[in-house]
Amino acid sequence: MAKSLPVTSKNATDSSSYTTVKLSQIVENVRLIWLDANINRSNPDCCNTLTRLRRIVSSIDTFTAIDPCVDFLKNVRDEKAFMIVSGSLSEKVIPIVHSMAQLDSIFVFC
Repeated sequence: MAKSLPVTSKNATDSSSYTTVKLSQIVENVRLIWLDANINRSNPDCCNTLTRLRRIVSSIDTFTAIDPCVDFLKNVRDEKAFMIVSGSLSEKVIPIVHSMAQLDSIFVFC
């Protein structure tokens, strides 16, 4: 099920505008798998990204190597998995995981 959060707001500045989206639901029974050789939890940008993703999905697993990631994905049960994969690893991992029933979507981050 989902938990309610505030909806959306738009903000404008002098020369540009941007939209801040505050998602209205936290998705449960979904697992996000992030595969990137450069994940570094001591990096502030990485920590910020994980914090923002946790506002959307409660279960996030990070991997820096393909084999442990694939092994983990094979054991996912009773959840749909979404994968974020770096461009550098995508060509190797997508052919391995694309037909796995538990994997709903793959997002390539370049």
